[in-house]
Amino acid sequence: MPLPSRSQRRHAAAEESFERSLLLLLVLLALLGGVAVVAEVMVSQEALAPLLEVPNLNGARSMQEAQELAGENFVVEGVPVESGEPVGTVVSQDPKPGETADEGATISVRVSGTQIEVLPDDEGKTIEEARQSIRGRPFSLEVKTVESSSREIGRVLGQDPKGGDGVTAEAGTHVTITVGGGPSAAKVPDLRVPHPEETPPVLGDQAGTQHDRGSAYRNVEQRPSVGTEVEPDDSPGYAGASRSNQAPIPALVGRNAQEDFASYEYASWLGESGQYESGQYDAQ
Repeated sequence: MPLPSRSQRRHAAAEESFERSLLLLLVLLALLGGVAVVAEVMVSQEALAPLLEVPNLNGARSMQEAQELAGENFVVEGVPVESGEPVGTVVSQDPKPGETADEGATISVRVSGTQIEVLPDDEGKTIEEARQSIRGRPFSLEVKTVESSSREIGRVLGQDPKGGDGVTAEAGTHVTITVGGGPSAAKVPDLRVPHPEETPPVLGDQAGTQHDRGSAYRNVEQRPSVGTEVEPDDSPGYAGASRSNQAPIPALVGRNAQEDFASYEYASWLGESGQYESGQYDAQ
């Protein structure tokens, strides 16, 4: 059999190369088609994946409780803030409850890191009103009583720290209020009038002796007694002559008034009421 010519060999080689290129192209097209199919399937799966409703985490008492409420479908991350809620409580979240998110999405929550509360102003209130305003708030209360006027008894005269509109304090703050307790007791002064024939008592005479206070005032009575401690606003008592030593009313008509005034009988009669008078008397 004769050998193929050179031209025939070239033609055969060209055909073989074309076949290889065509086969390679077909393989490449098949690969590209497969990738496109896979991509399309993935996109369709993602499009068909349902969005999940975001749960309500507000009010959770801790991050652990918040994560339990979120379940395995979400990740919870917290940021500490100041609030009126107890420490650790979730006060807000993003996304908000009821919105939708992909599975595995992160829910950001704001957690109470420092509890604060409005501090009321109790100055001028009664002690009961002050206790009522503090009761139920996260504060401790101390009451101090100080001397005051009668009108200020039971009234709050001072507060530390000060409160008022817009004033807040951290939970656990110790609040001290000062309450009026009224005036202090005072000793009753000596209002008795000495007996006319006795010398008023003194601290001591020149000889260093002490007068008998009881004898000098034996005809005089005072209530409350001297030295008794009473409230300054208490109703006063009285001081008057003892009924046990009453003297008869003397007959003065026709007698000299000046002489009678100096007499024991006349002085005893005037001494019964604790009053002494002087002047000219018309003896008619």
